[in-house]
Amino acid sequence: MRRVRHLTALATFAFAATGAAQQPSADDRLAGRLDASTREQVVALVDSLNSEGLPTEPIVARALEGASKRADGVLIVRVVRGFATHLRVARQVLGAASSDREIIAGANALKAGIKT
Repeated sequence: MRRVRHLTALATFAFAATGAAQQPSADDRLAGRLDASTREQVVALVDSLNSEGLPTEPIVARALEGASKRADGVLIVRVVRGFATHLRVARQVLGAASSDREIIAGANALKAGIKT
């Protein structure tokens, strides 16, 4: 019975690792959508947030939204940096044990004008 649990856990881990490896990076998703300078700045921000343990998907999504709306690169960088600040503040207020969803919700509340 223990062997079955061990194999199940190993298979689950292998499946999860394969799925993560196949997920396109932020740089891949932004390539061709942003100019080189803007993409470099957004990817650097994503890497920074990732190293801090913060969710990065909202940053990539906002950059892609800006690209879809044909926003200037300077504006895109300003918007994603502003949201990164909201993510950092949200985690500080909510605590280190907060989930990504809670941090994103907190950041959106801050963006909407809710005071801490």
